[in-house]
Amino acid sequence: MSHARRNAVLLLHGIVFIWGFTGILGKLIQQDALQLVYTRTAIAVIGLGIGAVWMRRSLSPRTPDMRQYLLTGILILGHWITFYGAIKMSTASIAVACLSTSTVFTALLEPFW
Repeated sequence: MSHARRNAVLLLHGIVFIWGFTGILGKLIQQDALQLVYTRTAIAVIGLGIGAVWMRRSLSPRTPDMRQYLLTGILILGHWITFYGAIKMSTASIAVACLSTSTVFTALLEPFW
């Protein structure tokens, strides 16, 4: 097996593990879905801020792409709320199985997008 293929396979397995672990943690954490997403978002904002300071980059909201960024953020927000809502209502394994089908839908919808 080539070096690039081995790295791709390891990366794929790592992502699958992280997705599954996210589902398990989502089931174990006692917060409801909206609070959980808010907490994750706050952690991500803090991480982005630290990364921007460390890399000496600006996080100015005056960018021509802000509309696209906001639309993407709203889509991701809806995704995470429904993901954690599904985990709270059902099991983590069902939610992760549904999450894994996102690549199928992406492959089907991408030509039309």
